[in-house]
Amino acid sequence: MIKISKYLYKIEFENQILLYQPISDQMFKMKRGEYDVFSSKLKNINLFKNDYPTFYNWLTENLFLVSNDVTELNIIRTMNKVKCFSDKDYWLTINPTLECNLNCWYCSVKEATGGKIFEGKVNSSVYLSLEKHIQYMITQKKITGLHIDWFGGEPLLYFKEVILPLSKYAIDVTSKYKIPLTCHITTNGTLISKSMARQFKQLNINSFQISIDGNKSAHDKVKYFKNNKNSAYDTTIKNIILILEANINAVVDVRINFDKDTLSDIDSVLNAFPIGLRKQINIDFHKIFQLTKIKDVDINIFVEKAKTLGYSSSYWAFRPQRFYTCYADKYFHAAINFDGKVFKCTARDYTEKFQIGTLLENGKIEYIGFKQFEMHALASFENEQCLKCKYLPLCFGPCIQFAFDKNNNDCNRDICAKNNWEMTVNDFIISKYKESLKINDSEK
Repeated sequence: MIKISKYLYKIEFENQILLYQPISDQMFKMKRGEYDVFSSKLKNINLFKNDYPTFYNWLTENLFLVSNDVTELNIIRTMNKVKCFSDKDYWLTINPTLECNLNCWYCSVKEATGGKIFEGKVNSSVYLSLEKHIQYMITQKKITGLHIDWFGGEPLLYFKEVILPLSKYAIDVTSKYKIPLTCHITTNGTLISKSMARQFKQLNINSFQISIDGNKSAHDKVKYFKNNKNSAYDTTIKNIILILEANINAVVDVRINFDKDTLSDIDSVLNAFPIGLRKQINIDFHKIFQLTKIKDVDINIFVEKAKTLGYSSSYWAFRPQRFYTCYADKYFHAAINFDGKVFKCTARDYTEKFQIGTLLENGKIEYIGFKQFEMHALASFENEQCLKCKYLPLCFGPCIQFAFDKNNNDCNRDICAKNNWEMTVNDFIISKYKESLKINDSEK
């Protein structure tokens, strides 16, 4: 017997019916009258199959229709395992330091440490261990690709001392063993110079995340220099442009950290970048995570506005066909702090409580007990609330660290992310539909 997928979404839009299957990430539209006929004929699946064999096959291949003996949840579980365990591209997060040249009230590092900032940078001993670690992962663990994610703190404080030499080493060793290398930096963007922007290209650092906290006035109230009165906003905008002008392959994720007031003058931010560079920028809207859900904010309005102005734009909550929540969910991931301590999550306290291991002098990671296996034993969505949720194949539940904390009674927050969504699922699907129309028009 065949049944309609329990994850199927039906949405009315502009006198049409959109039908969307999030597991396969496929969609089709019908006029209302066509849908009424379609819906009626589906009441007799065998007759529908005989009358429309090609359409029936497409619907079953893309999981709009599924066999009664198929548990769709097990498809999600299996794909989660495939994505998290079979992918041997290694995501290596490195914190050159936890220090920063700015002073932001919502800093996750300051919050996690009660306002205390751990001073220090990668020393010569940890640096050599990082080189050996990369060599070990390539030659012994047989990783199929290396992605270095520079994080912090402000990683560019130690560009010359850490990022520059280790990036050169990574280029040499990945070239030698013929595996791909990609590099990303999460930075506040204030320390970038023309020379550094050119070096990014040479070092294969083509991906950036840089935060903007609203217009100039709002941003400079949140992000400000400790030792001078220059505008952090002006400096950041100028340096994003420097990156993009120096490298046509560079992509900058401009993360808009918003509160209830930030979005009121978002136009000034969106108009700050030259039109010719906007195709290299993704505008990524995130509510400041310490804040509760902001009422009366429809983030889809701002996503669509950004797209209209020539940017790509996204919203963090929906991840069809990703089958996991965060890169840290993947088995081949580690976050190595400047002192050689190893963690899973970069948004938690960098203390022994959340430490999962230590980087040894020989480049191997010595894990603490069985914590690594405990964290990966179950998918992060293996809880009653997520397993019953229709949004599971769009959301995939909490991250691995959150789920681990919750399972160990070490977190009081609600496990459900939906309570913090500022975009509806319907708006997300309609936005996907509009994007598909643009793609189809461009291919004509």
